[in-house]
Amino acid sequence: MVNHDLRFIYCHIGKVAGTSWLRVLLQLTGNPAAQYLASADRNGVHTMFSNYVEYISLQNPTQLASSPYKDYYKFVFVREPLERLVSAYRDKMFRDTEYIRLRKAIISWFRRNPSPR
Repeated sequence: MVNHDLRFIYCHIGKVAGTSWLRVLLQLTGNPAAQYLASADRNGVHTMFSNYVEYISLQNPTQLASSPYKDYYKFVFVREPLERLVSAYRDKMFRDTEYIRLRKAIISWFRRNPSPR
């Protein structure tokens, strides 16, 4: 993700507090609409974030060192892999309603006598 006004490049990786960082970046734009979006639910933030930040695709990482990106601040956040896996499991299995059918299928495959709830 690139913001030319703030001169940064951010590589977003899932399950590393990405929504929180997107909210911070929206606040930093100074745009009232973006700042309002920062307080929206997480789906709204992820859906509308691209209206305020440009996505780029690089063929080669050396492009980051060349113009126009050579003077931009570049950053990425990472997380301990096992902790990230557990977080993804909890998110999809207990919070996200889109995965209800998958949750029930997994439970029926791996539990001998699952409870109906």
